[in-house]
Amino acid sequence: MRLLAPQRSAEGEKELVRQGQEYVRRAFDSRFQKLLFAFFGLGGLAIVWVLVLLVGLPMLPGWAKEMDGLLLFLGVCFFFYSVFRYGLPAARLNQSRVDAIQAFKRAEFVQSPLVERLAKALRLRQTLPAQERGKSPDGELLDTKSYRKLISDGLTTQAELCALGRNIASALELDVPERDEHRFSNLAREAGLDTETALFYRDLAAAAREISLESEWA
Repeated sequence: MRLLAPQRSAEGEKELVRQGQEYVRRAFDSRFQKLLFAFFGLGGLAIVWVLVLLVGLPMLPGWAKEMDGLLLFLGVCFFFYSVFRYGLPAARLNQSRVDAIQAFKRAEFVQSPLVERLAKALRLRQTLPAQERGKSPDGELLDTKSYRKLISDGLTTQAELCALGRNIASALELDVPERDEHRFSNLAREAGLDTETALFYRDLAAAAREISLESEWA
């Protein structure tokens, strides 16, 4: 794993690794818990269903045993459905979480002018008075033109910027058609982002997407 980062000390790199591991843990845990809850809920219901039918089967008359057997078969099928639909994905997701957390320990840090420039723009946005906002689009990185300038100035490449934009869009579900502002706010909060930072990343992802579609930058 390669991590793009501004120039940092050894302690700073350790802190980045810790933050990355914590973010991955939160992101995976949320989905893992949902899968586990569904598995134990449906799987437990199926087990109770099967046990009740097994206990009642010997006490039923002949014609009812056939119906009981059919329900028993359906109960077993329902249990295996819960295993394949929720149990196995939960196990795979947990393993992916462990692998992702471990990957941060082997991360290679790469000093990136782009990351330093993004951090500078974000600090500017956060400190500018309301009446001054929007007056320096290049400094604040407000539009696609300002990101094209980063490429022209050699601070990044079209491939690097677009890859970063795609990752941000995926993390915040910016490309999901039914996404709404409430969902966006929740995802930003889960990622530990304040409102200004979340909006900054949304602008970045939008600009990167536009640039990726332009033949001049392809």
